[in-house]
Amino acid sequence: MALARSKIKPKSQITKEKDTEIAQMKAEKERLRAENAKVLAVKPQVIKQPVQPVRQRPIRREREPRQEREREPSIDHLAHKSYAEQLQTPLRENMLQGIMSDTFM
Repeated sequence: MALARSKIKPKSQITKEKDTEIAQMKAEKERLRAENAKVLAVKPQVIKQPVQPVRQRPIRREREPRQEREREPSIDHLAHKSYAEQLQTPLRENMLQGIMSDTFM
């Protein structure tokens, strides 16, 4: 306890330490401002010229040949398409019948 009591500082000492610390900080701040002013005064001002953008060529993309896009559908494609349509019609009718039976019955 005696050791703890001996380490207690009076308020006047604390305020005095704070005041000296604040004074040191202000002096340091003023010193730094003076140094920066000297550096800026010595450093020549550089005027920047506007930079002209470099014109680049547009990137060419390879196109698909028109023959593949406009060719007529093959017989196999038409056969598969008609088979898919044949499968779809009963499925669609079954769905409609199921909905009708759920709704009206």
